[in-house]
Amino acid sequence: MSLLLQTLCFHLGMTEAFVWDYGQPTERWTDTHETESILSEIHDEIVKDKGSLLYSHKVSAMMADNH
Repeated sequence: MSLLLQTLCFHLGMTEAFVWDYGQPTERWTDTHETESILSEIHDEIVKDKGSLLYSHKVSAMMADNH
């Protein structure tokens, strides 16, 4: 039995802003201070509980003899 987990991959250092109420008359983009605050909250959630939400891809070397 395999267990499939949903994952989200994003780079916190490359996010410049967030948008609230996208496509609505009240749509607005976060300013620098608000963006930094949101990114900090996201980071804190990711690393809490000793990083239990983190996924680390394991790479192993394989050798093939194609002769």
